[in-house]
Amino acid sequence: MEANVLQPNTASDTIAEDAAIPAWFAIDVGLALYRVGGDEERHEAKEIVWRAVTEWVYEIGPLKYYPGLIDELSGLVKKRLWDTDIDSELLEEAMEAGAECKLAGIGKKPDPETISYCRGVASLVLDSLGVDAEKIFSSFRDFLNEPEFYSTLIGLSLILASNF
Repeated sequence: MEANVLQPNTASDTIAEDAAIPAWFAIDVGLALYRVGGDEERHEAKEIVWRAVTEWVYEIGPLKYYPGLIDELSGLVKKRLWDTDIDSELLEEAMEAGAECKLAGIGKKPDPETISYCRGVASLVLDSLGVDAEKIFSSFRDFLNEPEFYSTLIGLSLILASNF
């Protein structure tokens, strides 16, 4: 079987495509499988995580483009989700915050409380991936009052951390 080519009727297909299972839960299941499984299960676990992150990004809509963000993040995100101690609570909060930050950036002027919440969750996600959040915030200070920046930051971080 070729790497990254998914075969039909695998557990990753079932978990990631089941609309009743939130993406954070599918990722948590994938991470648990990775930690207890052998080589075959670990590959399957990575597929589950990757599919769930991809589906979540698809659900919240396109991520806004910020010049240089993906380049900087890709140089800083060295850990994969399965190599971290990220827990289900942070996964759930990250995905909820990513969606909330995305919505807060549409239409109305965001309130400072929303900005603070989005920044805090993004910081936790980055920290769990071994990234210095303040370095990112310093480099992109012009966008720190845009809630969509944090949605993109969370989304790109999870994408980079789920690639295998």
